[in-house]
Amino acid sequence: MAYEFYSSVLAYSQKKYPEGATPKQLGPIFWDVKKFPGRRAACANHPIATLEAAPDGRRRCAPTKLYSRSMLTGAFRKLEEIKPNITVWWTSGAQSAQLLNDGEVDMVMALEWPASAPLTKEGAKVAFYL
Repeated sequence: MAYEFYSSVLAYSQKKYPEGATPKQLGPIFWDVKKFPGRRAACANHPIATLEAAPDGRRRCAPTKLYSRSMLTGAFRKLEEIKPNITVWWTSGAQSAQLLNDGEVDMVMALEWPASAPLTKEGAKVAFYL
């Protein structure tokens, strides 16, 4: 029986990254700090989602090797590279949305519903990669 279902999205400020200035995939914009500089936020208390999103952690492999040592080593290597750009490690879905809405960060890897619902209702200048 499944224990937990979730969806991660990238939410970003359209003030910082105007329409047409962002790629069409989550990976490049969040992990490429040279081409897309800015303050980022990621989840502190659910490391699996963060590790799975790391480009070096998503190599195609057999399901039995998904959490292999080499996959995890690559994911941690990528996290070390981006670490100076992560200004906040959020601890709740509502916090992830608030950080972006308040302008504290330019992009956030967030849980889908807490990030999108309040921000879109308030008319915030944000966009999402689902």
